[in-house]
Amino acid sequence: MEGATLSIGPGGLVMFVQFSDPTSVEVADLRRGKLDIGILTVGGTGILLTRFGAAMDTPRFPPQDAIVLECPFHIGLLPPDQRHLPTREGGLSLALTIIVQDQYGTQRGGRHLGLAIPTAEAIERIVARQAKEAARPGWTRASHDAEVDRFYERNPDIGRAADRLFAKAWARETVQ
Repeated sequence: MEGATLSIGPGGLVMFVQFSDPTSVEVADLRRGKLDIGILTVGGTGILLTRFGAAMDTPRFPPQDAIVLECPFHIGLLPPDQRHLPTREGGLSLALTIIVQDQYGTQRGGRHLGLAIPTAEAIERIVARQAKEAARPGWTRASHDAEVDRFYERNPDIGRAADRLFAKAWARETVQ
């Protein structure tokens, strides 16, 4: 099983990446390699899109050789008093912690990085809208789930759709 989950809220952003049997190359690529980050929305739902892998370091890599992970998020899934991000002051940015684990939940590696200010601001705008949306009568988790389902119906193969999705991102950055 491969996949990723984003925990977002007052404690910041933590992305849990799970690989059935992560290779040392995959773990090293995520820890120290080039990493593309994009922020998308589908309705009110945010999507953190990442792309990494050894293929990212070559001038002409085919997109299918990179590992692409998507993490839908909605701050409305948290209790009302937790529907916010850490306060940024004095030009500071948001941090993203990435934890790689195997199928048993054993941590195999990680990375901690500061997001570019435009990426942080895009996430903050999405979260602020989500908090308002979730406070309105009628919003439910089912609303969020339907938006996630719609995203996957439109993008059944995320790896092949990555270039198009990154081009549509509200914010995008590459971390070296």
